[in-house]
Amino acid sequence: MFRSLTVTSLLLSLVLGACSTSPAGGGVVPPDPVPLPGDPGPVPNPTPGPDPTPGPNPTPGDPVPPPPGDTSAQGFITGRIVNQYGQPVVNAEVVADNTLAYNSNLITHTGADGRYKISVNGMPTTFKVSAKITLNYPPYNPQVDLVPDGETVVPGNVGGVVNFTLKPGTSQYGNLGMIQVENGAGYFVDLSKVELTVNSVGTLADGSSGVSFKVKPTHLWSWYVINVMYGTYTVTATENGVPLDVRKKFDGGELYEWHSSFTGGFTKDMWAPNPVMNLQLRPHNDDPTP
Repeated sequence: MFRSLTVTSLLLSLVLGACSTSPAGGGVVPPDPVPLPGDPGPVPNPTPGPDPTPGPNPTPGDPVPPPPGDTSAQGFITGRIVNQYGQPVVNAEVVADNTLAYNSNLITHTGADGRYKISVNGMPTTFKVSAKITLNYPPYNPQVDLVPDGETVVPGNVGGVVNFTLKPGTSQYGNLGMIQVENGAGYFVDLSKVELTVNSVGTLADGSSGVSFKVKPTHLWSWYVINVMYGTYTVTATENGVPLDVRKKFDGGELYEWHSSFTGGFTKDMWAPNPVMNLQLRPHNDDPTP
C-alpha cells in the first residue's frame, strides 16, 4: 500500500508541474520556430520618429521683368528711338505712310522713354515708316532724318517693330552740320594735309556735351567735315602738325580777324545742303593784316 501511494504522489507532482508552466488559456507553449536556411525572418516594425517641425510656406517672389527690347504687338507698329549713345530721343515724329492711299499717313511722337506705338488694326495694306527730329538749335531748328535699324515696310493688321537712331547719315553730305575750310585770300595751305581739333562748348542740340574729336576734311566740291552735331565749338587747325590761323569766312558783312582758334556755330549757306561753319585758314604768324 505504501508503494502505491508513492507512485500516485509522483504522478500528481508531474501533472501539477506541467499545469504551472501552461499559458493562461491552457495548453502547452509552442517552442520558438527554427528559421529555415535563406529565410530572412520577420520584418521588425519601424519605430516612428518625431513629427517634423512644419516650416513656413514659401512666399512667391516678385515676377522677373522681361528682358529689355521691343517686341511686336499684333496690329501695332511699335519701336524705340535713341541717339548714338543709347539715350532716348523725345518728341521725335514717326510717320507710317500708307503705300496704297494718298495722304493717309498715320503720325505719332515718341514719349519720354523714346518709344512710340501706332495702331494699324483693320488696315489691309502696307506702311512705310520714317522718323525725324527737330533739333533745338535756334534760329534754324533743323530737322534731321533718323536712321532706321532695319526694314521699314510693315504690313497692316499684323504690325511690326521699327527702331531708329539719331546718328550720322550715310549720304554724301550727311544729315547734320558741316564744317567747310578754304584758304584765306592771298594765302596757301595744303588743305589735304589739314587736321582740325573740334571741342564742343556747352550743350549741343542733341543734349550731349564734352564732345572732342580730331578730323581731316574730305574733298567734296570743297573741303568739308560732315555730320557734326549742331552747337557751339572751338576749332583749331594744323597743317602737317604745324598750327594755322583760323577765322570765320567773310559773309558780306564784317571782315573777321585771324586767331589761333575759332569759336562759333553754324549758319545757313545757299551753297551747302545743311547749316555750315565756314572757316578760312592761313599759315600761323604770316602777314598780320587781314
